[in-house]
Amino acid sequence: MEFRILGPLEVVAGGESLGLGSPLQRTLLALLLIRAGQVVSFDRLAEDLWDGEPPNTARHSVQAYAHRLRQVLGADAWRLQSRPPGYQLKVSAGELDAQRFEHLADEGRRALVRDDPRAAADLLAAALELWRGELMADLADVAAIEPERARLEALRLTALEDRIEADLALGRHAAVIGELESLLAGRPFRERPWGQLMLALYRSGRPADALEAFRHARRVFNEELGIEPSPWLCRRQEQILLRDVALDGPEPAKPPRPQHNLPVQRSTFVGRRWELAELQGLLRTHRLVCVTGPPGSGKTRLAVEVASSLLEDFSHGVRFVSLAEIMDPKLIPSAIGAALGVSETADRPTDQALVEHLRSRRLLLLLDNFEHVLAAAPAVGKLLDTAPGLSVLTTSRAPLRLSGEQEYPLDPLPLPAADEPAAELTDNDALILFADRAAAVDPRFSLAIDNAPAVADLVTRLDGLPLAIELAAARLRVFPLEELRRRLDPAVPLLSGGPVDHAARQRTLRNAIAWSDHLLSAADRALFRRLGAFWGGVTLEAAEAVAAGSPVEDVVAGISTLVDASLLGRPEQKPDATRFRMLETVREYASEQLRAAGEDKEILDRHARFFADLLEHAEPELTGANQASWLERLDAEHADLRAALQWAHQTGDTELALLMAGRMWRFWQLRGHFTEGRRWLEALLAINGPASVPRTKALIGLGGICYWQFDLDASEAAYRQARDMAKDLDDWWLELEALTGLVATLACHRGDLQAAAPLEQQYQALIAEHPEPFAVGLGLATSMVMRLFAGDLDDCRSYGEQCLAGTRALGVRWYESQTLRTLALTSLLQERFEQAEAELVACLDIAAELGDLAGAAMDLDRLGQAAVALGRPERAVVLAGAADHLRESIPGGLTVQAFRWETEPPRDTARRFLSEDQIETAWARGRTMDLQGALTYARTV
Repeated sequence: MEFRILGPLEVVAGGESLGLGSPLQRTLLALLLIRAGQVVSFDRLAEDLWDGEPPNTARHSVQAYAHRLRQVLGADAWRLQSRPPGYQLKVSAGELDAQRFEHLADEGRRALVRDDPRAAADLLAAALELWRGELMADLADVAAIEPERARLEALRLTALEDRIEADLALGRHAAVIGELESLLAGRPFRERPWGQLMLALYRSGRPADALEAFRHARRVFNEELGIEPSPWLCRRQEQILLRDVALDGPEPAKPPRPQHNLPVQRSTFVGRRWELAELQGLLRTHRLVCVTGPPGSGKTRLAVEVASSLLEDFSHGVRFVSLAEIMDPKLIPSAIGAALGVSETADRPTDQALVEHLRSRRLLLLLDNFEHVLAAAPAVGKLLDTAPGLSVLTTSRAPLRLSGEQEYPLDPLPLPAADEPAAELTDNDALILFADRAAAVDPRFSLAIDNAPAVADLVTRLDGLPLAIELAAARLRVFPLEELRRRLDPAVPLLSGGPVDHAARQRTLRNAIAWSDHLLSAADRALFRRLGAFWGGVTLEAAEAVAAGSPVEDVVAGISTLVDASLLGRPEQKPDATRFRMLETVREYASEQLRAAGEDKEILDRHARFFADLLEHAEPELTGANQASWLERLDAEHADLRAALQWAHQTGDTELALLMAGRMWRFWQLRGHFTEGRRWLEALLAINGPASVPRTKALIGLGGICYWQFDLDASEAAYRQARDMAKDLDDWWLELEALTGLVATLACHRGDLQAAAPLEQQYQALIAEHPEPFAVGLGLATSMVMRLFAGDLDDCRSYGEQCLAGTRALGVRWYESQTLRTLALTSLLQERFEQAEAELVACLDIAAELGDLAGAAMDLDRLGQAAVALGRPERAVVLAGAADHLRESIPGGLTVQAFRWETEPPRDTARRFLSEDQIETAWARGRTMDLQGALTYARTV
């Protein structure tokens, strides 16, 4: 059977069109077809059939129309089924022309993106041939059909433009001119066809007509809309004026699919076709859409699927931001900034940086798990107000309550009716989901007529909640299907009960998790609840340190059991260690059980101590040869580091909290978490307490954070207080660290060498008393910088070469790169440009090894300065473009732009030697390079 809505409504069976009866009867079929597979209530059907004014006999009339439609369908009458609270029309894949059109159009666009215009043209032509006229033209006066008509018409126009794009790529420019002119006569405000018409005319040897088409488009936009054509259309006019060779042949390959960081899905996406289509439509007409629903209803999975399907609608990509691990709403802008690679500076806080970054971009933000940070909603509203090309899709258990927000409540999967024949059950999405997940644990399992009733009973007891269904399916590892049903029986009363302040579905899911929990042994239950202390996933090492102890004797075996029960995710292979994660809903339940068991204080104390020990090991490594791997390790543990710090603070263990914050500051600095780090350090230092090593380390950390934020007064004050406290404690190493910061603040940024000089003398006196190799190296580095700012370049080099030899002997690669960087600057100032190049390339090697993108960007800029001086201005601009691209890709890092020793940017210097076109070409080339590509280019002279 074939259902056709792309034109007059038609149903074809056995090659013959069926008579569908009266207009209202046809309208009923149409309303069910645009929601094929979904249950549509009597009330909704009555409202739509009679345009909001249904008669008193509406229910009876709807039932009569449905009865007649079943008679029309004959042997296929089973497709139109009564489903409380209304009707459902079952349509198999490929039977509805609109679904076939969307599939072909999507495949055609994908072919176009992968630069296969011939396949794209064929697919898109096939899609467009399905249209026989206006969508359901015989029902044009039915208001309820308008939203679907508008959605599919928009898709048709896009498919038409895509097909024309494919034809142009195949050299069919003359053939599409008339079609484009006809299209624009009816829809003159669509820019893409104007650009296509200009290109087709130009390639047909009619450049004057192409320019006239642009002037016509400009008049239309100016007079009717009061706007100018887009930069893209203006650029096409410029190309025609300049007879750009890029226009002579087929269009250059389309840019790659927009970038995204959407989580990779390991399992198939089941059902939700209608919800997927509705959300796609909403995001094309609303800039803020919030998917709401209870835990486990599949909000995140659906949102990721929707975002993935809309990648090509957002030219600057889609960015996924998980908020599950963020406890402080004030950190939401920083989390968004980290996902976008936007960093803050002293004079440009995160909020402003985000606005500047997003203002000119068309981008979709997916903010996941917003419910516990609803206080941050105004910050999202501000971004939407100031960035017109931004759209936001959120998942939350509650709406954000912002103006312009479109809430989308997500219901559980539709459940089968109690009297539904077994043959029809196999089309139900809830049963299909169970079967899909069951087959993952037992490849022999398949949904069939003989087991469908048992599965239907099981998913019905779980209220169709996807997470509950997946948890149940995982138990097939242990129990056959019938045994699974039997063991679920005792939990059934719980599934409909629970606290009255929880929604019914939330109670259902909670008890589904509880059911899986209660099936565990006592030891595994204890392990499960103790792992609820971890926020960002757990390694075996961490689990053994925190969760072991009676009755948990074998942590590894217990974790294996929890993975099998789907209470822990399957292991993720990370560079630092194998990591296991819990779904956030499951973690919340485990955490509640931890409190209920009275173990929370002991376990959370262990958790905090474990991460304090981790920071003790990490601190010296963050400037050593293993810096990159330790930064990745701390990235992975960041949520748990926050939680441990919060617990120490909350329980009044201020010394532990100060020690952790003091050891974390370098991580905060290197990863750009300046706001968070400074807030913690200032809050903890504001708590009165005695002078101590932890307090001194925290002061040094605060001085460092303020230094990198260019808050020099605050930095100097913190360093001075730390130095005085270290002297009172007779801790020469902390005093040395504080003095290092003071000298850098006064010399490097204030340029106050007179104030820095006595501090340097104190510094050198300390080193004379404690001539440890690393301290001596720091002393040499300090003297090197002092000599640099004094203009004594020969002495600066002498100190630097001694320091370089020392850092290489000690294997401290980060300090080696810092020394090389200063030596390269000295070489530039001494006009030893070839030497500077060699030193900067060595710096880049270390930056690539450590993942130091900010340092690499600085090195590339300085290599550009050297290249200009050596008579290679084009190379200089390429290097500067690569540096600019690297800065944009830094995930929350900070590149300092205001060092007093910086000279003129290479791009500006190159203007003395190159035209603007040459500069733009070289700049664009550099911006295509990642760090490895830039390093390869830098090594090639």
